Amino acid sequence: MAGSLELIRQQNMNTGTSDISITSLFSGTYSTYFISTSGVQSSGYSKFTMRLLDSSGNAITATEYDVAMLLLNSASGFTETKGVNDNRFFQFLGYNLTDGGAPSQGASGYIFNPYESSSYTSVQSQSSNNGGNLVGMKYIGVHKVAEQITGIQLKSEGFSGTTTFESGTTNIYGVV
Repeated sequence: MAGSLELIRQQNMNTGTSDISITSLFSGTYSTYFISTSGVQSSGYSKFTMRLLDSSGNAITATEYDVAMLLLNSASGFTETKGVNDNRFFQFLGYNLTDGGAPSQGASGYIFNPYESSSYTSVQSQSSNNGGNLVGMKYIGVHKVAEQITGIQLKSEGFSGTTTFESGTTNIYGVV
């Protein structure tokens, strides 16, 4: 059936670590992948970012990522943000607005052409957070180097200091 999802990996986010690498994720079987998170919480105020893993399984930390996002804050209006030549897809999976024990955060998005070595890898996502104010976010990004991507690294980046993943689940699907 066209447009159906096939579960590839489920990742528990209750690791107590700030980085989670999901290796051997992408293959030539799919050109589009869907990622979905639910109940993601961190140990403090944090952004949930993503780096791509190269064909050797190493996180790509060079300034090769461009992003644009629209923050939809119910209390203060909408804000556009962009990042050029960044070293990750910052806030790709949203963020946690409260300190520990926060209301659940959820996100979903697509990763396009990661395994195709002659194409850029692009992403799009949307997320929501109910940490006092209702906040939504729409997101697009591109990794500006054509190379084979084999996995992802998810990171809980504290706004001021180190934070860790404390709960939640991430599912990654191949889109048929």
